[in-house]
Amino acid sequence: NINRFIAKHNEILMAKDGCTVGKITLNDSQEEICFSSTICKLIPKEIIQQRYFFYALSSKSKQISKCRTHGPIPHLEQQSFKNLNIPLPPQEKQKQIADWLDKFRELTNSITKGLPREIFLLKQQSKYYRERLIG
Repeated sequence: NINRFIAKHNEILMAKDGCTVGKITLNDSQEEICFSSTICKLIPKEIIQQRYFFYALSSKSKQISKCRTHGPIPHLEQQSFKNLNIPLPPQEKQKQIADWLDKFRELTNSITKGLPREIFLLKQQSKYYRERLIG
């Protein structure tokens, strides 16, 4: 079934084989994307907000790295991964956390939003110190 290898908007993917085992991404595009069998789509059993789930998993990178086999081609130990503990606040709190982290992610990853803001703040800081040191 080809649909196993298609990720829709806000679906989470993780590398399960090879040197990138445990790397997680969120399909935040509006397009469906096709992926290979070395990647799996993560579908939670609990009712959980997808973007919150992405950020919660991203915060568990050290634990996820321990869920890999060792050898020439590492693989994800699925049972260890399934045993990860993900905190589940109420749905509204999940949405608030995800919305806040989305804004932070956008600012840190966007050259059109994050960088101009950083330049603006540095100019303000420069002006402040210039006035304090000289004036």
